[in-house]
Amino acid sequence: MDPNGLSDYVKLKLIPDPRSESKQKTRTMKCSLNPEWNEAFTLYVTQCPEDVIRCRMKCKPY
Repeated sequence: MDPNGLSDYVKLKLIPDPRSESKQKTRTMKCSLNPEWNEAFTLYVTQCPEDVIRCRMKCKPY
């Protein structure tokens, strides 16, 4: 939740992804102190030189 509680959204990204091709964002929840997102995302992995892929999720103020 942002400091004033007016709106939030979540960013998703696969790591490693140097060109940010997997970056996606939820819709913005406005005027909510307890935002809930019920959204589904499909993240595609085409080539990965690493054995481990992580998903970074950040809750951001609008």
